[in-house]
Amino acid sequence: MLRAIGDAIFAVDLAGTITYVNPAAEAIGAAVGKPLRDVIDAPWQRAIETNTTITRPETVVHDRIFAESTSPLVEDGAVIGAVIIARDVSDHRVALRKAELHERFKATGALAAALAHQINNPLAVVMVHAELLRDELSRIRDRYPDDASRITEMIDAQLELERAVQSIARITADLRSFSTSMPTSQEADLRRAIEWAARSASPKLRDRARAITKIEVDGPVAIAEPRLGTVLVNLIANAAYAIAPGAAERNEIAITARPAAKRGDVVIEVRDTGVGIAPERLEHIFEPTFTTHPEHTGIGLGLAMCREIVAAAHGTIELESAVGRGTTARVTLPLSRPDLNAVSEPRARVLVVDSDDTYVRSIQRELRDHEVTCCTSAGDALTEIGRGATFDLILADVELSGTELYQALLVDHPGTARRVVFVAPPAAAPPINEFLAATPNRWFEKPIPLTELRALVQSFAPRV
Repeated sequence: MLRAIGDAIFAVDLAGTITYVNPAAEAIGAAVGKPLRDVIDAPWQRAIETNTTITRPETVVHDRIFAESTSPLVEDGAVIGAVIIARDVSDHRVALRKAELHERFKATGALAAALAHQINNPLAVVMVHAELLRDELSRIRDRYPDDASRITEMIDAQLELERAVQSIARITADLRSFSTSMPTSQEADLRRAIEWAARSASPKLRDRARAITKIEVDGPVAIAEPRLGTVLVNLIANAAYAIAPGAAERNEIAITARPAAKRGDVVIEVRDTGVGIAPERLEHIFEPTFTTHPEHTGIGLGLAMCREIVAAAHGTIELESAVGRGTTARVTLPLSRPDLNAVSEPRARVLVVDSDDTYVRSIQRELRDHEVTCCTSAGDALTEIGRGATFDLILADVELSGTELYQALLVDHPGTARRVVFVAPPAAAPPINEFLAATPNRWFEKPIPLTELRALVQSFAPRV
């Protein structure tokens, strides 16, 4: 009867050495003569010392979840050991956890939608009045030249106000788009989903790594946008956990999207420079109860749920990893409406040199039909160009490092120097104005109006 029971049954002596196992216990690595601690961390000593039964609803053995009961083994009134019964409850716990997460997502989605609606109404008023204020200040500056300097400072402050309002508007848009548990569309804007995931996961990256995004393909992907966002946030968070805090400048998490070898598909990769995963653990990585975290807190549903979401969209997800070198998570998904016969328009290769993340993201969003690379300093830009990267247009913040970049390009890459277009603040310092006046290159006030930005990039795009 004991051999037929599906629960794992162990008996141990007073030293904690196994004296009996049934086949279910053997299946998880138990054997007579083996120390119990090498198989399962059961509180046999406490059960023997207190002569009481001790139950635990959850313990982990080989990445499976067991409910365990440890009782003293008594013979002729004396405690001679202990009996441990362990029942595998992994599937039941996973089902409960999925149901709990579903209800949590549903409640969070409803709350997020309500908050976004309530915020948007006053936000729209602020946006309208901010624009009116900017126009009025500009007219006043023209009317009262003696106070132009002070009014210019007020305009600068007003522009900061507009940028802050735009940030709030983007956050509320994210809440509406990505916090719903019942997506209304089975299509995802690939660029928007990646950008949202990178922003949402950024708190986990702060002192661990730099996030780098490169999107080489655009178009709707055949998966609900909130679900794609959920998958990407999980992958980015896992990449962050694989990197020890304290060396963000030496580590990176790269999120890229590119066309797949199969036409009509897109590949999204999340690559980290973390500790990597050993081969014997990698083969279990998508099991519902498996986790690479050192402490077993909760159930490792992240990657298992990611695989379910991706598979439901007729896609695939796989991991490659090397210990000490990092991990790459690769998601392949079909485009929603691939036009396999379409002839692609010329794409410009644009380099943006700017340290303002908000501005850079807006440029990437508006130039989604082109290939956009971003650098935060002249040194990084020169390194890219020195490696052989070529660009049709370079948008450089003149105050950050535009002058340094331009002068270096004139010496080493004069042809590339002609492709630099400067971006300057509305009220630049006199040395900056003198520099812009002395150079033949074009320049624009920041931010560049959308129509002018598109026309500018189009004018630099290579002709077919």
